[in-house]
Amino acid sequence: MSFESRLRADMAASGFGSQQYFLTFKDYLRLKRNHVSKAKLDVKGATLFNEIGGFGEALYKDDGYYGVKYVAQVGMTYDMMLSIYEVSTHSLFACRFFDWPGMEAHCAAFLSKFRDPKNRHFEARIIGMQNGQDASVLVRIMDFLKANGIILNEVDLFGTDVRHIAIDAKTGMSYNVLLEDRLNKPGELANKTTMEEFVAALKAGRPKQQVQTERAAESPAAPR
Repeated sequence: MSFESRLRADMAASGFGSQQYFLTFKDYLRLKRNHVSKAKLDVKGATLFNEIGGFGEALYKDDGYYGVKYVAQVGMTYDMMLSIYEVSTHSLFACRFFDWPGMEAHCAAFLSKFRDPKNRHFEARIIGMQNGQDASVLVRIMDFLKANGIILNEVDLFGTDVRHIAIDAKTGMSYNVLLEDRLNKPGELANKTTMEEFVAALKAGRPKQQVQTERAAESPAAPR
């Protein structure tokens, strides 16, 4: 069974979205992710930190890196991130969103840089969300990836913790960011923000970004 087939089957099963779901291309169920300290990310401006509605690109070269080496998303709860990595060129794109349609054009713009289908190999990762959120948005993202020949090889979805994630432009791999350069204690990352509070803060912080969260505000279990 392929990664995508396994994921789509699990999505259709009862209880999907009620607990953290972690699936990787290589071993299907890897419960641990490697860590990187925020102090390392901050060295020489090596990292681009994305806010909701933002995106970043990084290009790694064998003789060092140009621009930024990592694209990171700190403090993720009900929002999500999608990373797209082109293996042969070490080119990385990562976006952070609560409203997927607003990100589709940015993803397409990144993909347009690689016109020759014979010399491109894309890998994607989807990370984010909290227990109880509507999973239908995942189908739309997966359909976009499939239509563009992008292999999905990691998903880390739902749960009850705040996520701090960095994507490495050298390998495309994901890392948990240690904000205080130490492993977190049990329960330390527990999300204490409700969906209503999240949506209110999003509207207050980005009044011009019309992120279409009215439906989510009415129904905490159905963000878009």
